[in-house]
Amino acid sequence: QLKSWFLSQITMLSSSKADAETWDAKSLCLLMLAVAVLIPAAPPFLLLWFIIRLVSIFMPFKLYNYLDEKLYSSYQWTVLFFYEYLAQTKIILYGDSIDDLFKKKERVLYFSNHQSSVDWIITDMLIARQGGIGRSRYLLKNELKYIPYYGYYFYQHGCIFVNRSEFKADQAVRSLISLEANNTNSWVIIFPEGTRINYDKPAVIKKSQEFATSHGLQPLRYHLTPRVKGTYLTLNTLANYFDAVYDITIAYEGFTGGKNVPQLFSWFKRRRTLHIHLRRLPMDLVPRRNQEEVASWLHGVFAEKDRMMSEFNETGRFAGPSKVSRLPLSRLLPATAFILALIGNFWLADFGLRMYLGTMLLGGIVSIVYAMFVI
Repeated sequence: QLKSWFLSQITMLSSSKADAETWDAKSLCLLMLAVAVLIPAAPPFLLLWFIIRLVSIFMPFKLYNYLDEKLYSSYQWTVLFFYEYLAQTKIILYGDSIDDLFKKKERVLYFSNHQSSVDWIITDMLIARQGGIGRSRYLLKNELKYIPYYGYYFYQHGCIFVNRSEFKADQAVRSLISLEANNTNSWVIIFPEGTRINYDKPAVIKKSQEFATSHGLQPLRYHLTPRVKGTYLTLNTLANYFDAVYDITIAYEGFTGGKNVPQLFSWFKRRRTLHIHLRRLPMDLVPRRNQEEVASWLHGVFAEKDRMMSEFNETGRFAGPSKVSRLPLSRLLPATAFILALIGNFWLADFGLRMYLGTMLLGGIVSIVYAMFVI
């Protein structure tokens, strides 16, 4: 069953069935370079985090959290070096308060439509512009905890794995409360649809639309009916923690209706243009008294996203003011250099290489076993 899940994820990360784009030599080399850096970085990254965690026994938690977020940031900045800078991704931001949004760090409940395995990188793109890229904490579907190294670390970083068929509220609440108790300045990131909308699976879309109809809600054309439990639990638990809700709508230029959008690996096939609409909602405008109220409000938010996506398909842009946003190379290079040095220090010496291979083997086994019996 686990093998079957991994194979399905690889297929989804690569491309959709109807993906007609082809690889050229340049884009293929860029993909291979990204894979050669980002995946091999995982074992030494995990080992360095483990050393920090051991030493942190003698540290105040704030110092450990600072070091953990710096380490996490270094990896995510490197991801952006490939997916934004080298891929020459063009980012167009929309919204009435774009400039204000990035002037100060806020505690944010972030939710977005979900079309691609790159959507989490788009979250990196946005939080990087506000500062403190290591502040992100995700509500993730339960299956992702089995990814070697990454699943284990995400859990240690404060991310929450949610089983949609067997929702464990107590476990999620404990993780959420720890954010407030430890006074972390986080973005809590939710994709309320629960999974990516995939037009190669019409039965899933139909089931989602039928669920909406049966509950007296508007069926959505470009989104799945949002699930409410994770959002309600987060709002209810951290009502006094967040400064605002960030409502994000993403459209991929050249992909009508969101069909066959680029995925994690196929991203490099050609230059991408992202259209990202940001809406900031003050917490006093966000309902949270009961799950039914939140469900109605959340569905209304996604119905508006549906309307915006329909308009985007007609005009090629979102309504309202916009600006092209670019990250300077000076923000990306230091972290990328650190990750390359981290890999190099292990690979270029016999002792380091043995330690690398040992960490890769032992860390992979431990992370999967930990996911099976602890997370």
